[in-house]
Amino acid sequence: RDRTDSLTRAAAGTYDSRPLADPRFDSVVAVYTAKGLGSGFFVRPDIVMTNAHVVRDSTIIALRTYDRRETFGQVIARDPRLDLALIKVQDRGRPVVFATGTSLAPGERVDVIGHPQTQLFSITRGVVSAVRSRKPDLDQTSGGPEVLYVQTDAAINPGNSGGPLFVGDKVVGVATFTATMPAGGAGGATVSVPMPGLNFAIHYAEARRFLEQAMRGE
Repeated sequence: RDRTDSLTRAAAGTYDSRPLADPRFDSVVAVYTAKGLGSGFFVRPDIVMTNAHVVRDSTIIALRTYDRRETFGQVIARDPRLDLALIKVQDRGRPVVFATGTSLAPGERVDVIGHPQTQLFSITRGVVSAVRSRKPDLDQTSGGPEVLYVQTDAAINPGNSGGPLFVGDKVVGVATFTATMPAGGAGGATVSVPMPGLNFAIHYAEARRFLEQAMRGE
């Protein structure tokens, strides 16, 4: 009995680096390609959504789930304008629930879950700064229909791309890019540097519409 009590106390005092009390992490995956690491999340039990720029022109994608399972998937749909893609996965996961309606308001607290700078399954927090339409290209120079975005000050870094933006337990966006500005580089070259606190996620209405259209007939 003493030994059992001692083991129980030791287990209770052991810190688990995985926040198992937050089920949102079970929906998020790491997306590996030849070009690097991105984020994604289950939108159906065997379908993962991510950014088109994460998968690029890859067809077969390696993924890792929060409980450390490694699996593979095939890209079945992509939309470069929206910067969204779908991957059909061999394994199964917990699908997210998208927000509905039009009640997303500036000031609401949001959480981004992803893998910034290869730090797997990290969460960053901020607020909704605005909901706005803007051109889909990052440099804002070409034409085409505008895309609806959620602007946020929650940190979005390389590796977060394709990850979910949550309000509570509902997904309100898909992390996609941080705005940049030109700055002087070495040898007088002009480089783009990120603008802190000026980050964008594809609005849930765009993501839901893309999913419904891509999965029509399934």
